[in-house]
Amino acid sequence: MQKGILKRWDDEKGFGFILLDNNSENIFFHISSLQNSGRRPIVGDIVYLNVEIDENGRKRAANVNIQGVKSIFAGSKVRLYDADNKPRTSSKTNTHRTRHHASNSNRIFSKFFYIAILLVIVFFIHKAYKEHQIIESSLPSSMMIEAEEEPEANTSRFQCEGKTRCSQMTSCEEAMFYLRNCPGSVTDGDGDGRPCEDQWCGH
Repeated sequence: MQKGILKRWDDEKGFGFILLDNNSENIFFHISSLQNSGRRPIVGDIVYLNVEIDENGRKRAANVNIQGVKSIFAGSKVRLYDADNKPRTSSKTNTHRTRHHASNSNRIFSKFFYIAILLVIVFFIHKAYKEHQIIESSLPSSMMIEAEEEPEANTSRFQCEGKTRCSQMTSCEEAMFYLRNCPGSVTDGDGDGRPCEDQWCGH
């Protein structure tokens, strides 16, 4: 290889001229001839090159390297090959990949575990809801009516004032209140749970 100095350089167009050490001539230099340099050329760079003749018979620089500039491949990891010419990695790389794979597996397992727990909880909630519906549907209608009317009796506007007969009542609601809450009521003669059927709570 020959040694020279970059005397002219047009960075926008990507070419310039190299003056060889013997000061004999300037050699055309195109950026495509630069070999894996860590930066672009600048005027004054000391370079090493081969001189070639192009198809038009002109001399041009080839395989140009800038003195003191590291290759972009310097410090990169070297790929190892086994006996079958297949690439292989170092044990450190394999260990890292193994740990990374194990970490991913643990995360995936945790997601499936939490999803399974959530599905079990949803299943039991749904089962309890269905059982509650079945129990409600199996209750006699009379029990359902009493369950619905009980809060009204407890929060009724009436009070026990010594009334015991239907003639003293002013409504079916009052007769129901006295039957359920006040002692001595004789408003339910047939004992069917509905007082004053002839006067107020008739069928």
